[in-house]
Amino acid sequence: MTWASTTLLVADPVLTTENVGVATALIVAVAGGIATVLGAKSKTKLDALAQTMKERDEAREERDQAKADAVADRAELRARHDEEVARLNRRVAMLEEQVDIRDAELNAADRLVLALRKYVAKLVAALVGGGVGVPERPAEIDA
Repeated sequence: MTWASTTLLVADPVLTTENVGVATALIVAVAGGIATVLGAKSKTKLDALAQTMKERDEAREERDQAKADAVADRAELRARHDEEVARLNRRVAMLEEQVDIRDAELNAADRLVLALRKYVAKLVAALVGGGVGVPERPAEIDA
């Protein structure tokens, strides 16, 4: 039987000052890299947010300008409409005045026609009463 020989190997200590310094430098470098990546992502997000906010503000300004333009357009349209209404009111008043004048003229003509018919009727009665023949009545008189 053979007895196995036992050899004891002694390893160098792992946590030496030099190894701790290298490990610390490696940890700081990895942490710095992670911080850089996170910082870049955060900056990208902040830039995107700033761009979105800028676009929102521009859209609000554009909306406000469109509202102001619409108000100005409505005011201009209202002024033109008021001018047109005033023009039409003047035209209606003028036409009503013309109708009143024509009505007065027609009323005067109707009174004259009635007076002349009455006068003609009296003349015809006087002629018939005096034995004078009456001329035939024109058709336009009865029209």
